[in-house]
Amino acid sequence: MLVTMPTSLPREAYGPRGAVRAGAVWRVLQGLALYGSEAVGWPPERYRSLGSAFVVREMTVVYERTPGFAQPLRGDTWIAGFRHGLLCRRELDLYDALGACLSASQDWAHLGQGRPARAPVELMEAFAPLPGRDGVRLPATGPELGEPTSWETVAWHSWMDPLGHANHPLFIDWCDEALATSLVAAGGDAQALRPVAEWVRFRRPVFANERVVVRSQRVACDAGLAHRHELEADGHVVGEAITVRALLDDASVER
Repeated sequence: MLVTMPTSLPREAYGPRGAVRAGAVWRVLQGLALYGSEAVGWPPERYRSLGSAFVVREMTVVYERTPGFAQPLRGDTWIAGFRHGLLCRRELDLYDALGACLSASQDWAHLGQGRPARAPVELMEAFAPLPGRDGVRLPATGPELGEPTSWETVAWHSWMDPLGHANHPLFIDWCDEALATSLVAAGGDAQALRPVAEWVRFRRPVFANERVVVRSQRVACDAGLAHRHELEADGHVVGEAITVRALLDDASVER
């Protein structure tokens, strides 16, 4: 079932030079996914009553262009696949006045009582797949190049989501802050960065007060970076990402 809703990006999604922050886009897409679930009869309270939940395993976003400030948007979302009652793929598109401005794919894992479990039959029936798109793909990237840089943060208690861990858009926030810090140190303008594409794979939740180190390294793609999210305490990898970024006045970066 295709679900459509009006939406927009909040004021805080835009930096001083009007560049859109990818993390804010991810939060709007998260709201669209929640609305898509509610529209087929599965609001949050129904999941809670069954001890059921979905967590994001992987997410890819590719931008045709970034939405302008205060523009009304339309969001479309649908389920593209549901494997073995455990793994669900959701597709999402945002449209502005010119047409589709970005597309995303989310891979979700179903949990029952906090552990991987088959979804209830009624949930699988409500999430009947609508075929037609085989997921969103990043631009081609090559091997990692040069020496990695590192940036670290601590997960705040006030960042914890309803499942008790850092919500998934924070992982892309951390990637972009790591890049911004490096860019400023090199004399660049972090406020001129715009998103072109990104992919994140989530390996383990991050909980309050855990310190996360983001190690970033160039890849053989224009403006591409590979990132690893590690726990400072033991080096455990909790996430992996690739981001492709450009400057506001640079139209040369291919999607």
